[in-house]
Formats: sequence, C-alpha cells, structure tokens
Amino acid sequence: MLVDALRNDDRVSELPGRLGLARSSYFSHRSPMRIADKYAQVRRMITNIFEDNHRSYGYCRIQASLSRQRVFLSEKVVQHLMKQERLQAARPTPLMRSGSRTFRNFRSLRAKCIHRR
Repeated sequence: MLVDALRNDDRVSELPGRLGLARSSYFSHRSPMRIADKYAQVRRMITNIFEDNHRSYGYCRIQASLSRQRVFLSEKVVQHLMKQERLQAARPTPLMRSGSRTFRNFRSLRAKCIHRR
C-alpha cells in the first residue's frame, strides 16, 4: 500500500489527508492485513481430506471427517472455505439402468444428445 511505503517519511495521521484518502478507510483497510487467517490450519486439513479421497468428498462428508478429528465447524463454514479454495467434488456420470429416474430409456437419452448438437 502506498501509505505504508510513505509512512516512514511523515506521520501516519497526515498521510491519508495528503493522499486524498479518508483516515477511517485507511485504518479499516489496514487492520485486516495484520490479522492472520484463523482458518489457515483448517483450510489445509480440508484440502488434505479432499485430495486423499480422490477429490470426491463434498462439504457434508468433509465436515463429518473433520468432526471425527475433533474439529467442529458448521456446514456453512466448510462450504465457504471449500469455495474459497476452489474445491468442488467430481460428480459421477449417471448410469443407464432400467427404471432409472435420470434417463427412462435409451431413446430419450439419444434424443437429448441429438438436439444439443
């Protein structure tokens, strides 16, 4: 940040005014930079669990796995951290079985594929 680079030359209270920056916004942007990420260790654990299970675990299974390791987080926090780390579980392709809900028969599947072209 420019203000931090110029801080050695002038007083901190004068810098935001000289740069046309509000004093409150300087301090509000500066404080999160000093705080360490409180979920840093949990992020590594989530990534390890995700990779160890062949990138197939979603947030529910990861949260259950974390709780077995005595790390208790809500599902929303696990979802949020997975989204920030860009961890998305691979979805299996639907199997074509008789009586399957996804594809009733081969003819309807073939019709869907032809119309997409």
